[in-house]
Amino acid sequence: MTSRAAFLRAAASGLFLILTAAAASAASVRGQVVHQNGRPATGIAVTISDHKNFRSARAKSGEDGMFYLSSIPAGRYYLEVWWNPNAPAVYLITVSEPNTDVPRVKVP
Repeated sequence: MTSRAAFLRAAASGLFLILTAAAASAASVRGQVVHQNGRPATGIAVTISDHKNFRSARAKSGEDGMFYLSSIPAGRYYLEVWWNPNAPAVYLITVSEPNTDVPRVKVP
């Protein structure tokens, strides 16, 4: 095996290990969006973003008001609930492994 081939094989193996470690440290985030009267809010856009590292993920609340975001690395994020297109409700949350449950979010 040439030294170039050995280098490429070692680099590929290292990259695989780095990606595997990053994936293993990812968490899921779940929560529920409800109206003030407690009924589920359907179809509400939810965004989680890390402005420092420019990471983000999006979901919409289902018929039960639940939203799920997966493969989110541990850290601090802004959770934006877009019930009003011009003024989302913004919360600062900490994502930890393996799962993070967000307190119920109330919208008008």
